[in-house]
Amino acid sequence: MITPMRLLRIDRWTALLAAIGALGAALVLLRTAVYGPGAGWDSAWYVSTARRLLAGDGFVMFDGAPYLPDAMPGFPLALALAGLSGLDPLDAAEYLNAAAFGLTVFATALWVRSRTRSGLLAAWAGCACALSLLLAEVASTAMTDAPFVLGTVLSAYALDRYLDGGKRSLLFAAAAAAALACAMRYAGFAPVACAVLLLLFARRGVALPARMRDASIFAGVALSPVAAWWLRNVLTTGSPTEPVLSTGFYPLIDVQRATEQVARWTLGEGGFAVLGGVSGAFGAPLDGDARIGAVLVEAVALVALAAGAGA
Repeated sequence: MITPMRLLRIDRWTALLAAIGALGAALVLLRTAVYGPGAGWDSAWYVSTARRLLAGDGFVMFDGAPYLPDAMPGFPLALALAGLSGLDPLDAAEYLNAAAFGLTVFATALWVRSRTRSGLLAAWAGCACALSLLLAEVASTAMTDAPFVLGTVLSAYALDRYLDGGKRSLLFAAAAAAALACAMRYAGFAPVACAVLLLLFARRGVALPARMRDASIFAGVALSPVAAWWLRNVLTTGSPTEPVLSTGFYPLIDVQRATEQVARWTLGEGGFAVLGGVSGAFGAPLDGDARIGAVLVEAVALVALAAGAGA
């Protein structure tokens, strides 16, 4: 039985973790208080597209060129929505990323607490994230990293709760958070693929049709922003990813990098070298040269490992 005093302790720990998340957001705002968020070429694409959206010009960048079809539209859309309040999209990027960072710190601390049942460990994990110079530096730029990481962490947290016997609403929450990550950048393909593998092979005692149903639901919801964006690109340019296919399909490159890393972890360097000899793709540079055969070979190997572990 949970007594009123126990509830009070729960509330106090949650309030402390929320305060640590707010501290992380405040530190990011402090870093950007004088000169604003860091900006590069990618930032110029996002911010200028958001400004043109607010002006009613559609997905057009500062030079009049169409917004890059190989980049997902979530970030400029979010900046444009924030700009409806009167904020310039560059200022909106500062506040949006600070908020995303603070929420990531809070969600990470809650996740640690749910797994360890320790408020002290959760507070320590939250502080470690909030005081991470690398994470704060990434969140202090007008880039997609902070909201992408937030979506990924929220998805993993909700999925972990669901796999631990949680309600089905957690599955939809995990998929929605993954959709947020996918809307920000194509690297969201990697966590979606990992989640599908977990849903298929990480639950003993669950019938295969139920596992396949959950995996299909997750993938369908999570990849809906990608499907919508590709449909828009096909209708406007005739191709889902032009002009990317002329130099390399970057979503495929992201997946290949992710599967390579997991293959190294699970197979070791010796097994990875054998896998490389089978696929014949690891000696070539990745950028612009991802190969579907390599990804398929790695994916088959990883599925075989997961199936063996499940068995």
